[in-house]
This record gives sequence, C-alpha cells and structure tokens, in this order.
Amino acid sequence: PTAQVFVDFCKNCRILIAPCQSSAFIRDCEDCTFWVAVQQLRTNNLKRCSFQLYSKTAPIIETSYDLEIGPWCACYPDAKRHFEESKFDVQKNLWNAIFDFSGEKGKAHW
Repeated sequence: PTAQVFVDFCKNCRILIAPCQSSAFIRDCEDCTFWVAVQQLRTNNLKRCSFQLYSKTAPIIETSYDLEIGPWCACYPDAKRHFEESKFDVQKNLWNAIFDFSGEKGKAHW
C-alpha cells in the first residue's frame, strides 16, 4: 500500500494504483484507463478517461469531461493482503457517490 499518489499529464495510458491509504490526485490526463483503490480520489482536468474504482469516501471530480466510472475490478498478486492492510472493506465501496465540483444543471461529467 502507498500513502499518497499523484498522476499528472498522462495520455493514452493504463495505470493501476494499488490501495492508497490517503488521496490519489489525478490531473491533466486524456484517454487513459485507471484501476484505483483509494481512501479519496481527486481528479482535475481529465478528458475521456475511465476508472474502475474502489473509494472509501465520495470521489471528487473537477473540470473533467467524458469520464466513465465503475466499481473496482482489478486483480493482481497480493491484492487481498493490500486491501486488508489498508483496512479497505470491499463491501463498502463508494465508487458511485461522486461529487462534481464543476457540475452543471442537467449534465453529468461522467
């Protein structure tokens, strides 16, 4: 498990972030696919990215467009142990409790 993660200026990438015990900040990325397990997800200025997400708190998106967000679906060696060490309860995934800071009436950015 990691303490904090920053991902900036990626294009056409596939990125897996194993359990992060604090925040993951993902900014200025385009056309990427992310698998993220995190205490808190914060995004800013993303375009056409997809997320398979485990989040202990409501994910926050800001000035991001055409996002696809679904529940965590990744598997890798030691994943179960990493989730347990981080005290992430797979039954309490808030992947769909999204807070959009730049929300527009009648339009979702995901």
